[in-house]
Amino acid sequence: MALVVSSSGCKVADADYCEDDTTCVNRMGSTAFGCDRETHTCIPKTTISCTTDESCTDPALPRCNRAVYRCEACQAGSPADVSCDRFKDTPYCGASAASTTKCVACLTNLHCPESAPICDGNVCRACRKHTDCEGTLKCHDGTTCTDSLVCIQDGELNGVPAGRCAANGDMGQVVYAQPSATCIATGMIGGTSYTNPFCQLLPASQTARATNKRYVRAISGMTEFDALGPSENLAGSNLVFIGSPVPSKGINQRATIKARLTAFFMGGDDGRLTIDDFDLWAYLQDTRLIDCIAFNKAPFLVLRNSVLRGNNARNTITQPGGGLFTSQCNVHAHGNLFGVSTLSQATNPTAVTQGVGISIGEINRPVLVVIENNVFAGLALYALDLTSSRGTGFTHTVRFNSFVGNGRALQPGGLLCTNNPPPTGEQIVSHNLFFNPLSGGTQFGSPSRCTMSNNIADTSEVFDSPGLTKLSLTGQLNENFAPKTELGAQTCCIDKVVPSAGELLPTVDFLGQVRPRGAGYDIGAIEAK
Repeated sequence: MALVVSSSGCKVADADYCEDDTTCVNRMGSTAFGCDRETHTCIPKTTISCTTDESCTDPALPRCNRAVYRCEACQAGSPADVSCDRFKDTPYCGASAASTTKCVACLTNLHCPESAPICDGNVCRACRKHTDCEGTLKCHDGTTCTDSLVCIQDGELNGVPAGRCAANGDMGQVVYAQPSATCIATGMIGGTSYTNPFCQLLPASQTARATNKRYVRAISGMTEFDALGPSENLAGSNLVFIGSPVPSKGINQRATIKARLTAFFMGGDDGRLTIDDFDLWAYLQDTRLIDCIAFNKAPFLVLRNSVLRGNNARNTITQPGGGLFTSQCNVHAHGNLFGVSTLSQATNPTAVTQGVGISIGEINRPVLVVIENNVFAGLALYALDLTSSRGTGFTHTVRFNSFVGNGRALQPGGLLCTNNPPPTGEQIVSHNLFFNPLSGGTQFGSPSRCTMSNNIADTSEVFDSPGLTKLSLTGQLNENFAPKTELGAQTCCIDKVVPSAGELLPTVDFLGQVRPRGAGYDIGAIEAK
């Protein structure tokens, strides 16, 4: 604080003196004021005086206009303007609101570190989806890479946090597969860049395993991949298969496999397999799209964001094929669509589909299965079969799923709980929606063996449980299985779940939207509002 000499010769504090901007903000009660370094008085920031850029401390007004000795906005695109360089966290001049400019963290992805490689609105952030990792940026190991197309998720790459883009190239972690005129048909050399892919998944998978790479990135567009088949046993390996679209290349479809044989097979102990964002078709009635069988040590299988569908008319299907089949495997299935893709198809007895969504069997093993945020729709026989599980030790958690239009007339088609005598492991069923306008009757098999909590079913459901509320669901869902947001739908599903103390619920829904979006979580796979 400065001292001034009064007319009486006494020294008193100068009430108008400021040392820095903080003094002015506190004094004036507004961040619109700053400290003029020349006069050391508080003035509106737009008129702050200066002699050099260093006198201008606000990133929104970093440049000293020496013609008028005032701090002004930076000049985007001007090589002569280096006024933002001295701001460590915002060293670039970029666009701001109302057609102005200010110092920002980034202009392109290359301005961002590997820990937050995406420049979004002039701010660096972690990647959230695989499409974020298109183009040139800094990948997970700090190197510059182009078209990684892989956003690392939790626990996938040892010691590497989620939200980074996986490095590619010969020293990277990605092998690519894309049918094209210049793709590599056979062998295990190459395939480590988007521009030099293998033609099919099999050589890509074999190369990734042989070279200890983690990701197989499949890009197919309108061309289908062949199934890997049971001969490519993925047990004991640690692989992530990704089939997401690549919009920057004009590829807007998931990678597709139309399988006469098993698309992905794990037969043995140990290992981890992740299948992410594929479109899988069971071409034959008895085709098992994904099969995981263990004996002594349970492997881990993650299935997310994928579509598993069939190729046969619903009223002709007699074989329980088509979906995910596991025995003695740890499973996390979330964000998947099993069956048909619209409500109209789910109510059509001749719609093309498959027999089964998921079938799980355990025998006296400490196996953990979590099935959440999935839509099971229009499956000919049953959506989720847990009947083969017996003994103790296992835990099946079935929550926030939507079961719509499964089974046939007067036949259970939704959830089948274990039918084995106690003692058995836990089968916890909560916050799910069950609606079958085709069959009526029951959507449950041996339902008393499941622990039911806060589920919704249509009034036509004949099974009663303290954990099952019956409401008329007719007209309550839109064509994409989401609860309608009109007032009448509020009684069905919206904001009906409030977590108890310490309970961890899913943070996103079937569509990847944040949960919750309102006062509570919505029942079923889709967070409506």
